[in-house]
Amino acid sequence: MPNGALVPASWRYRLLSFTGVAIVVTVALSVANLRSIQELAMVVPIYNRLTPIVIPVSRVETKLPVVLLVVLLALSPLYKPQPRHVLDILSVAVKRVFVATFCLATIGYFDYTYQLPRPVLILMSVLLVGSIPAWFVLIRKQASTRNCAVIVGDSPEQIAAVYSELTVPVFGYVTFNPHQRSQNLVRADGGLQSYSQVPDESDNPIPDELKCLGGLARLEQILISYSADTVILAFSHPDREEFFGTLETCAKLGVTTKAHRDLHNSVLTRNKPGYSELIDIDLDPWDWQDRVLKRIFDLLFAGSVLLVLSPLLILAAIAIKMEDEGPIFYTQERTSTLGETFSILKFRSMTPGKEDTNPGEETNRVTCTGKILRKTHIDEIPQLLAILQGKMSAVGPRPAWTDEEAHLQSETPEWRKRWFVKPGLTGLAQINDITSTQASQKIQYDIKYIRRQSLWFDIQIVSKQLLMVAEDVVELFVRMIRGRRE
Repeated sequence: MPNGALVPASWRYRLLSFTGVAIVVTVALSVANLRSIQELAMVVPIYNRLTPIVIPVSRVETKLPVVLLVVLLALSPLYKPQPRHVLDILSVAVKRVFVATFCLATIGYFDYTYQLPRPVLILMSVLLVGSIPAWFVLIRKQASTRNCAVIVGDSPEQIAAVYSELTVPVFGYVTFNPHQRSQNLVRADGGLQSYSQVPDESDNPIPDELKCLGGLARLEQILISYSADTVILAFSHPDREEFFGTLETCAKLGVTTKAHRDLHNSVLTRNKPGYSELIDIDLDPWDWQDRVLKRIFDLLFAGSVLLVLSPLLILAAIAIKMEDEGPIFYTQERTSTLGETFSILKFRSMTPGKEDTNPGEETNRVTCTGKILRKTHIDEIPQLLAILQGKMSAVGPRPAWTDEEAHLQSETPEWRKRWFVKPGLTGLAQINDITSTQASQKIQYDIKYIRRQSLWFDIQIVSKQLLMVAEDVVELFVRMIRGRRE
């Protein structure tokens, strides 16, 4: 099929967004300067304390250029033709409108010539908060209707096969740069990649009409420059560094992502693979409202638990130090969203030493204090700091140790589907007593949670987990009392 136009749309987007903002600001100032509109706004309790003030037309002509300059400069980050999620657009636009309002108020405080009366400034800001984000969402949606795709892959054969299945315009493909090959190496934009056998240029199955846009290291810049709204994955062997790195870029830019149906075990899909060769990858399985509510719940939960249990945490730290004078905490690398890693912090419950990568491997290194910390789950509490930092959630698929991932993926091909959401301190698998030693069952519970996630579901899971912790604590104290009697 013929290529899509290779002329970047970046300047058209910049012109459209810049001009639109200028028109919106002019209209907002004009409307806010109408006495009838100000009197109508007097129904608002706080606003009704102000007296309507109308700026004379002659003075509006003086103030308008300054208002336009300040607002246009404040919104400059949004002029970049970068694909964004709707929530990101709304967040950035609202923040920048408030920045512009503050700057205009400051300018008016020092120079009366450019001062906007408070009734006009407040009303204009309210109008901008509603209209500016809507404008950028509108032009983003217009850009997304172009249905222009970029193929991203590591195999010429796979790229050619996927290209033959497409029915939408294609700008080109992104892969390891085929024009800088040496005997044993292919140089991508981001470095060298080793190959046991390098194909000859004459054997390249990719059609000449499909142009190479660059290497994988430049994927983000390429998607932005060509305003691509769809990425088609053509990887022969998906791996964490390249395959999931591409998914991370697409998720960051809000780009629709598809893959060959043979990869459905490695990705979270919107629906079960049917007769179509391509499947839609669900990079953002939750609505933005759910994400906002979930984040608020995470902050309230983690903050309140740390505050209430702070005296107990101090006692636990003292007990660990007194037993063997070793470190109080230990860190471990865990797998996060799309194959990234982060460090978790836990109270040390074992004597220092090398850990076994086999899930559930029993050791004899658990200390006396560690046994109590594990039974009462106090050793897990420092992970709440990762929740406050946004690296984890209160509820979600339990993050696996990075060195343990190889075992789990070999047992369960669908394991990497867990990487599409933020990991959690507890989850549906945990409250059903399913651990990593039961990988196939665990992934089913994790996927079930991803599909059902809601604030109420999180509250139910956390409540069940807290009840289980309370039962473990009671059981521990009962054993201790019985032991003393015996």
